[in-house]
Amino acid sequence: MAKTVVFVHSYCLLGSGAGGGFKLTAMASEAMKTGVEIMKKLGASDIIVSAAYDTWQDEFRLQKKYALEQDVEGEQIHVIAEAKNSYDEAKRAIAETITLEADKLVVVAEKWHVSRSLKIFETIRPEGLGVEVIPFKTPWFEIALEPSSIKSLRAGWKTTWVLWNKLFEFLTPLIMRVSK
Repeated sequence: MAKTVVFVHSYCLLGSGAGGGFKLTAMASEAMKTGVEIMKKLGASDIIVSAAYDTWQDEFRLQKKYALEQDVEGEQIHVIAEAKNSYDEAKRAIAETITLEADKLVVVAEKWHVSRSLKIFETIRPEGLGVEVIPFKTPWFEIALEPSSIKSLRAGWKTTWVLWNKLFEFLTPLIMRVSK
């Protein structure tokens, strides 16, 4: 019988961690909501979430809290810690999918991230592993807490988010060749 796993990209945090703490960006919240819905709809065995940078523990805590509130069992939730970029996420999500002995990986990606995400996963997936990317639409854009100013700003406005993803979609084949 086929075993399916769902993967949710990291779409980062808002906040400083001090006083008010952190919260998921609107994009990250919608990604988790979509990921859990897809997991339940498909009867997927597990969900893999990516949590980025040095704030990964805070991001994962919020992602896991949401999943648990939606009746996902704790042992079904897996994390890719300290993700650096979409390429890093994809390599590690595929490795975790193989560890979980699944033969299909359903990737949840924001609609402007879908083409680039699919290119990355299709390039590195092993023979026999099915990959499908399911889009979601972010309710709004906001400046995220990321280690570089340019990465923080890219998700702040639709225009910068679209341009970033189109640029890196174009560059993905080159990046993937160089990073092998």
